[in-house]
Amino acid sequence: MNISLFFRRRVCKRAMPVLCMLLATGCNQLQDTTQAEPDNELILPAEGSPCDAFQSCPESTTLRWWRGNTHTHSLLSDGKSSPQEVAQYYAGLGYDFLVLTDHHIHSDFGQYSTDTFLAIDGEEVSSQEHLTGFGISATVARHPSLSDGLRDIRAAGGIPILNHPTWNGLPLSSSTVLQATELRHMEIHNHLTRNHSVGSDESFWDIVLTAGLPVFGVASDDCHSLTPHHAGHAWIAVRSATLSRSEILAAFDAGDFYASSGSVLADISATPEELTIQSENGDLIEIIVQGGRVKAAIPGPNAAYRFDGSERYVRARISGPDGKAWTQPVFRDTFFRDPYADSVVSAPGLTAEQRNRIFGPPFEGRIPANWTVHAVQLSADTHIIVDMGAGEEILNGPGPDLYIEAVDAEDITAMTSDPFALLVSNDTISWISLGEGRGDSYFDLAAAGIDSARYVRIEAIRGTPRIDALMALDPDMRDPDADLLIEASNVKGGLPQNVLGPPFPGKMPSNWHMYAVRIGAGGSLLVDMGAGEEIRDIPGADLRVEEVDAEDMETAGPESYSVFASVDGVTFAYLGEGSGDSTFDLAAAGLDRARYIRIDVTTGDAEFDAITALSGASDETAITHSFQDPSPRTQQSPLLQVRRTSGANERR
Repeated sequence: MNISLFFRRRVCKRAMPVLCMLLATGCNQLQDTTQAEPDNELILPAEGSPCDAFQSCPESTTLRWWRGNTHTHSLLSDGKSSPQEVAQYYAGLGYDFLVLTDHHIHSDFGQYSTDTFLAIDGEEVSSQEHLTGFGISATVARHPSLSDGLRDIRAAGGIPILNHPTWNGLPLSSSTVLQATELRHMEIHNHLTRNHSVGSDESFWDIVLTAGLPVFGVASDDCHSLTPHHAGHAWIAVRSATLSRSEILAAFDAGDFYASSGSVLADISATPEELTIQSENGDLIEIIVQGGRVKAAIPGPNAAYRFDGSERYVRARISGPDGKAWTQPVFRDTFFRDPYADSVVSAPGLTAEQRNRIFGPPFEGRIPANWTVHAVQLSADTHIIVDMGAGEEILNGPGPDLYIEAVDAEDITAMTSDPFALLVSNDTISWISLGEGRGDSYFDLAAAGIDSARYVRIEAIRGTPRIDALMALDPDMRDPDADLLIEASNVKGGLPQNVLGPPFPGKMPSNWHMYAVRIGAGGSLLVDMGAGEEIRDIPGADLRVEEVDAEDMETAGPESYSVFASVDGVTFAYLGEGSGDSTFDLAAAGLDRARYIRIDVTTGDAEFDAITALSGASDETAITHSFQDPSPRTQQSPLLQVRRTSGANERR
């Protein structure tokens, strides 16, 4: 199956109807961009790879890659050559298609198509941000907002692309982009602006993807001058059976293409279990997941990466002597699940806290999925309203139902947490008070006599309370990490933080990696990983225990501890001794799985801030973020099960 696992039109019809419904706009928009066929459309003989494994295609139908540039200028705006000269130059470079995108001008560029070269009409629409209108049929006017521009380009029969988002002439904030939920394509490499940006377009892409917006990445020249320095450096390769306008636009809209600044790919395929890449001139393949984290670095031109279940999306970056290539993200089931609050509804008086920002930069719109590493600050007499999301309402259960975490002394700051009031609602009209909080606070819906609530309102009572987590404590919500603390002897709140809530038997918060638990000498900790979430034996290590030590900015050295595993919670097998961050292998104890983990501490006070299964069910956020440094840390994990592939590298 191709890289656009959930977006190909034929896959939408036959293989993934539920996921395509989640992105109905993406699938439906294919119809909008392919209705009008120009008279000079090219239909060239098809060559290349067979149809996807998830399709039923005629044996004669074959696919191949077509190279093209989506961002080009002529003297009709700020370029230096005529449209005809631009077409002839790129055809001479071996390009299969080219989009002319002069500023605010739609011209008949299609007239320069030949038997082997497809010229496609376009436009660069420049307002607060710059958008390419790929395949438009009429001029698009300047737009008041990004969403308006996206809709106007679609209305003109084109496909919108957000151009050079971090270019320092007009840098965009992630908050602006995340509110434009119609966005499906953006430049991740622009040859012209690459050295004149406030950040990396590729890194910006990961911010958008991690926040839950499914966007495909584009590379372009942004050519203004027909010289070797300006033209022929960045392109996309679109996979289709023929070089026809309709097929190129449909495949591009569906995400069946890759972006490149020099590396050439022979094949990209994905199944529900694995992503496989074959390159022609790459020597390093990096597998990248949410947060822009490099999860694996695989030498060689070819690689296969097996999904472990923790990924929200997976993409690959291929590097070689001629440049890079970027595959489109494969969106996993978890990409569409967010157990935390989904949207900020309103936030008057909200300011960004200096060290952390929970809701991204303060804005009204979707919250990044890694929001627990950020914070917001409320001024006195102000408030913030958060939408937990349809189908993700807070439910009344035994004990507390909602958890609010404030930035305070436990976060190693000098300030004392200020009080706040908390209210909930199902319609944002009628609000019910759940009481006041200060610091980390728990709230119970039963105290207000209600069974559920979708919206949460936090009001500053005095001072400037700062909030860095808001979480529904739904007892039915699946937690891929340890679920229950069964018992805890000689355990107290750890410093600087406390992972297991206050130490008590019961359900652990799903963002437990933000805390630590301290076990004194002679004490122990018994944890249930959860029914159906047992640790499984895989090649290499199966369990990771992380201890608070120097990497967490603690001066005290790590203490030694012993780890035991059990299937039934009665008979335990010894897995070995650890110190600091340590991994353990079930096979060493003759086990193929384990549900219960016991940690014994013999001397000193040991503090732990993560227990993670490495067998596919774990959430690796626990081992890739520290509370002092919210930026991702590259990790190599035994759970990857990465293998190299060999085979033909024929051009397809």
